[in-house]
Amino acid sequence: MMHLGPLLPRRSLLTCAGLVVALLGAAAPWALAQRATLEKMVRDTVLANGLHVIVVRNPTVPLATIEVVVRTGAFSQLTPEDEGVPHLLEHMLFKSGDGQPGGSFDDAAYKVEAITHNGVTEPEAVAYYVTLPSKNLEKGLKIMAELVRSPSFDREALKSEQKVVSGELQRNASQPQYLLYHHSSSSLWGAGWGRKNPGGNLISVMGATPDRLKGFFRKYYIPNNAALVVTGDVSAPEVFTFAAKSFQSWKAGDDPFRGAPLVPMPALTATRTGLVEADVTDLTFLVRWHGPSVTTDAAGTYAADVFSELINQPLSGLQRRLVDSGLFQSVSLGYETQRNVGPIELYARTTPEQLEAAGAALKTEIRKFSTPGYFTADEVVIAKKRQQVLTAFQFESATSLAHPVATLWSVASLDYYMGYVDNVRAQTPEDVGRFVQTYLTAKPMTVTILVSPATWLSMRSTLDAILSKWSVE
Repeated sequence: MMHLGPLLPRRSLLTCAGLVVALLGAAAPWALAQRATLEKMVRDTVLANGLHVIVVRNPTVPLATIEVVVRTGAFSQLTPEDEGVPHLLEHMLFKSGDGQPGGSFDDAAYKVEAITHNGVTEPEAVAYYVTLPSKNLEKGLKIMAELVRSPSFDREALKSEQKVVSGELQRNASQPQYLLYHHSSSSLWGAGWGRKNPGGNLISVMGATPDRLKGFFRKYYIPNNAALVVTGDVSAPEVFTFAAKSFQSWKAGDDPFRGAPLVPMPALTATRTGLVEADVTDLTFLVRWHGPSVTTDAAGTYAADVFSELINQPLSGLQRRLVDSGLFQSVSLGYETQRNVGPIELYARTTPEQLEAAGAALKTEIRKFSTPGYFTADEVVIAKKRQQVLTAFQFESATSLAHPVATLWSVASLDYYMGYVDNVRAQTPEDVGRFVQTYLTAKPMTVTILVSPATWLSMRSTLDAILSKWSVE
C-alpha cells in the first residue's frame, strides 16, 4: 500500500544501458513485429457494467497478475481538502478488502497464496494488484472484486490508516531524493501542484472524514471508470468468464468527467531555481520542463521518449561531454506520459569539486539541444531501437507487465499501448526536432540542486552564482 512516488528518473532501466546495447540486435526483430505479436497476446472486452477487461497471455511461468486500475489519483484532487484523499482511500480499501468483519486484503491475499500484493496512487491512476499461482485465478478475481466493490469506512479504521499514511509522508520527508523531487515539483506545477501530488499533504490526510472518502469512492470507483488487467499464464475466455461472474454486482455510475474537463495546469512562465539541503555526499541537479499531454499531442510523447534515448545512450555527445569527461557521474533524461502535462526531467549527479565547471557545462549543453547537428539521423535510428528494446523487456516477466498496461490505459488508452512501438518507430529526426523546439528550446524550466548542509556552507557563493545564471533564462 505504499505510495510509490517517482524518487528516481523514470528511465531507471538505463542503468542496464550496456545490456540494452548488447541486445539491440537480438531483440530488434521481436520489437519490429510487436504490434502483430501483441494482437496475438492481448484480448479485451467490456463487461455489461462498463468494466474494461484486458488479458495479456504469457505462459512462461505458472503465475498470474491481476490488477485493477481506476482513473483517478492526484489529478482528481480538485480542492486542498482533497489532497491525499485518493492515497488514503487506497489504504482504506486494503484495510477492508476481504469482505469479512475485521478482515483485510492482506488476509484475503494470504488465502489465495499470493506471492505479492500492493497498491499504488499515481498522478493519474490508482491501482491494486496481486500476483498469485495461476491455478488460483478465479479466487484472485473474487478478492479483487471484493476489494473495489464494498470497502468499509469505519471511523476507527480510518484513524488507524491516517496514522499509517502520516508515517509514510514523514518517512518520505527524510529521504533526500524525495525532498529534491517535492521541492522541484512545487516550483514546476505552482498552484497546480496539489493535482500532481499523489501522496497528499499531512493536514488534508489527517482531516479527512469517512463522508469525504465515501463521496470520492462513489464518484470515481465505478466499473465504467476502471479496467481489469490480467497477465501471465491465463486464457482470455476463462478470465472473461470469471471476471463477469466476480464483478457483475459492481454497479456502473455516472461518468465522473462528463461536463468536468481536466483543469489545465498553470503555465510555467519563468525559470525557477531552488536549493534543497539533505544528508548527501554528492550533488544532484534536477532540471524539469512542462512536456506534452498525451490527449493533445500524442506524437510529442513518442518523440519525447526518442529524444530521451538520444541523450541517454552511452555514446551520445552529451554523455561523452558531461559524463566521460568526469564532470558528472551520471546524467539521464526522461519523460513521464500523462494526460494533463507530462514532466520532462533531467537528473545530473556530480561532486562538490566539480560543481562550478559541471553547472556551467550542463547549462551550455541544454542550450545546444536545438542546434543543427546536435543529433544525426543514424543516432535517431539507434535511439528508437533502444526504446523498442526497453519496451520489450516488459515481456521478460509475466508478473511485471500488468502495471504498464494498466497505467497507459488510465492516462491514454489500450490502443496507445498497443501502438506504442509502431509510433516510436515512425518518429523522424524532424519529429524529434519539433519536440525539442516545442518543449525545451528557450522554454522556462525549474532547476533544483540537492546538496549537503556542509557543502552549502562552504560553497554558498558558488551555488548562488550558478542558480542566478539559470534564473535569467
